Amino acid sequence: DKATATRGEIERLEHEADDLKKEIRLHLPKSLFMPVPREDLLELLLVQDMIANRTKDVSGPVVGRKMQIPAPIAEQFLEFLVSDKIQAFIGQYGTRKSGVQLFIPAARLDLGLQARRVQEQLRIKARNLELITSLAIFSTILFLVSSGLYLRTCRLERIRRKSEERFQLAVEGSNDGIWDWDLQTNQAYVSDRAKKILDIDDAPSDLVRPFDLLERGMAPADRKTIIARLSAYLVRGYSDLFPLEYRIKLANGQYRWILLRGKALRDSNGRATRISGSITDMTVRKENELLHYRAFHDVLTGLPNRALLMDRLHQGILKASRDGTKLSVIMMDMNRFKEINDTLGHHFGDLLLQQIAIRLSRGLRKSDTVGRLAGDEFLILLPGDDERQATRVVKKAQGAVQEPFILEGSKVNAGTSFGIAVFPDHSKDPQLLLRYADMAMYNAKRSGGGFAVHECPAE
Repeated sequence: DKATATRGEIERLEHEADDLKKEIRLHLPKSLFMPVPREDLLELLLVQDMIANRTKDVSGPVVGRKMQIPAPIAEQFLEFLVSDKIQAFIGQYGTRKSGVQLFIPAARLDLGLQARRVQEQLRIKARNLELITSLAIFSTILFLVSSGLYLRTCRLERIRRKSEERFQLAVEGSNDGIWDWDLQTNQAYVSDRAKKILDIDDAPSDLVRPFDLLERGMAPADRKTIIARLSAYLVRGYSDLFPLEYRIKLANGQYRWILLRGKALRDSNGRATRISGSITDMTVRKENELLHYRAFHDVLTGLPNRALLMDRLHQGILKASRDGTKLSVIMMDMNRFKEINDTLGHHFGDLLLQQIAIRLSRGLRKSDTVGRLAGDEFLILLPGDDERQATRVVKKAQGAVQEPFILEGSKVNAGTSFGIAVFPDHSKDPQLLLRYADMAMYNAKRSGGGFAVHECPAE
């Protein structure tokens, strides 16, 4: 009877083990989902029986026995088995099978389990604290780096803005225009001031084919020379700053003087790839230069006039006094100028004066000066020359003006007379030197032409 009862109990446990296996498979995590032998499930039932009897340590029978479940899996399964969820499930399972409550969850009373759970909670907290600390350190580093980059960006932006303001102020203060020409794309940027100078206010700031626009605006008399110089600069590999002065024709028909300056950026082969520079309106300066030129030069011949001649004479006397040298003053007059003017007209008289000016200028040194005093009177200043050297220059000038002049197809002969006075031999006063040279010239004219030297004694 006892054997029969024992076999019945074993069969009952086996059936319960099968049912429990099915139930547990429904609740096991995937990491623990594996075939479990029946004897192991019987062992697990024994564990639960020990729990029901309030055994304090339930890890021994499972971990200590050599089950067919790997140790890590067994550890995980034990944690799973004593969890609140499975403990409640086991209690519900026993109640459902027997109709009465056979099992009261008591895993939470196990001291080892409590220690393991506390340790696990501490481990999780430590890991979370470590993670939070790492995140805080990373955030701090990221904040410091971002702050440094932001401050550096702000500083660079301030420097760039200040540089642009300084450049803009300098450009506006100089009243110049700015241009930048990309030779590879054949496009150019032109500032508003540059467009105003070039009289193309309506044109866009980014110009296509700027060379054509530059060529069209040039005065016809300057176009060929300026284009040749600019092309030579771009092709021949010059790297220095180039200046170009030329005129442009405005929409109202007037002309404006332009100073174009720039510098090229070249590749390794010396080919210009980009050129940038400035453009300046030189009209006022050119007008002032013209006024200054006309104030000191004869309009008809282009030679120095009386004002410039007198200044050169004073400067020459000062230098000769300082160096202990001489200065020769030569006066020249045409013998038949009035006759030619009256017979052929003032137009021919002007042409004759222009050709005489050209012939007198030939053969003189750069330090010498030839100018027109008034009418048909010319003056030659020879720094450092004495009477003998002045005589040689006069003979050379006589030969130049004795050749017939061709005036619009008419051949004209003009006789001339020269007078010579020497500093300091004849005088140290510039006005007296002019007077003595003029007297010598009239002496030569009365004697039939040629030249004469002043003969009065030195002062």
